[in-house]
Amino acid sequence: MNLLSLAALAACTFYLYSGISSLRRHRQAALPRAYLALSLCFALWAFSYAFVYPSRTAQEAWFWYELSA
Repeated sequence: MNLLSLAALAACTFYLYSGISSLRRHRQAALPRAYLALSLCFALWAFSYAFVYPSRTAQEAWFWYELSA
């Protein structure tokens, strides 16, 4: 597996953990909910890019690139 793919999966895990842990600490505040939404967007972006790097065809890479956008 490509090292960039592993880094993207690690970033996805970090974004998910960061967003969920901030929400668990302050459930009633609005700012952690907004941070969770932003973290979920970044996690989707990083997860999609984990599959862009090892793509075999340009069409497959374009699919993952569009999903990340």
